[in-house]
Amino acid sequence: MIDEKMSFPGYIAIIPVLGASLIIASNGNDLVVSKLLSVRPVVFFGLISYPLYLWHWPIYSFYRSIFAGSPDYHELILLLLSSFFLAILTYYLIEKPLRNARNKYITAILLALSVFGTGLIGAFIFHINGVKDREINKSAGEYASVTDVYNYYKYGELLRGGICHSVQLTAAISNGCIKNGKHNIFIIGDSYAAA
Repeated sequence: MIDEKMSFPGYIAIIPVLGASLIIASNGNDLVVSKLLSVRPVVFFGLISYPLYLWHWPIYSFYRSIFAGSPDYHELILLLLSSFFLAILTYYLIEKPLRNARNKYITAILLALSVFGTGLIGAFIFHINGVKDREINKSAGEYASVTDVYNYYKYGELLRGGICHSVQLTAAISNGCIKNGKHNIFIIGDSYAAA
């Protein structure tokens, strides 16, 4: 299990990649893993996994945008259940009918209308200058007046300790990550910078 003490992404990422590679490479129907992966609930989860992947982040992002914060555990469960529900609907009402459609012309028209409709919604939201009463619109002046970004956004709480990667400066000095007489590089950024 990967936890906050491990450097991720990093060398530890090879474990899930290697595991998935071994399962794919085995390609044997007599293996226990093949039998486990062919159990109906697991197959069903595989069928809805892509719509679930597509739904989970917008739902989480909209929650954070509307309520201006991270969900607690109960809300997180509701968000996850909502993602599952929408993924199941997407699979049965969109993905499966489009895949099995006999008339590919209708499929192309439906996809084009979906893209066009999404574009219209985006253009409308842009035209009205965003979603009204959104938390970020209310507090734009507050954000503009921030002078101590590190403490305002509580970056210190986001850093992972115990390793030379993603640690606070005081911890880096005390645990020997920074050594005298050597060149040190500090990178501040998101997960791409950490990689």
